[in-house]
Amino acid sequence: MNHNQDPTVPQSLKLPFMQEFDGSQPELSIEETTQVASEFSGFIEGYFLAHLDRVQKRSLHMQLGEYSQIPLTIPESDGGEWEVFVRGTAVGRDGKVAPQSHFSQMAIALTRLDATGEDVGQFNYDLDWDGVVRRKDSLGEPDMDLVYDDEYFDQTAENEDLEENMGFNNQPIAKTELDGLIAFLNGPDVRIGSAAA
Repeated sequence: MNHNQDPTVPQSLKLPFMQEFDGSQPELSIEETTQVASEFSGFIEGYFLAHLDRVQKRSLHMQLGEYSQIPLTIPESDGGEWEVFVRGTAVGRDGKVAPQSHFSQMAIALTRLDATGEDVGQFNYDLDWDGVVRRKDSLGEPDMDLVYDDEYFDQTAENEDLEENMGFNNQPIAKTELDGLIAFLNGPDVRIGSAAA
């Protein structure tokens, strides 16, 4: 499935707590975005402390350093599942936090898989370096028939910037959405350490 077929992910693929980004959502206050960032990072830090034996270390692109993650899976009633990674701050080879231009501080990545295991939607929550937690949605796996050259990546970046500026994607999340996300990841059906690395 091609990420560029539609700028929005159908609401039917989203979880009930996920706000619809249609460009008309109200702007969040500085107080709310600050609270969300604090609670988001606190949740991730607490999750790592509670599941130290499940933490995986992964190398950054081009071996620039590493980050830690905890994989989860959450089954769905239709036979599909959610593949989730709770990710910590990336650290460079020098032991310092990785460059701001390349990585978010912390992240929670959710991928919706259908009953056949096909990726049908991705939802990434990132604590960006400006101290705001944003959710970025995309449709399924990339089309393997496309040519991934500089022109493709330039066009993709332009499209993503346009979507963000219009309020359709990569938008700050409200406290209610964070509360729903945390409840989902603490649900009774969560299997820790089961997702593919």
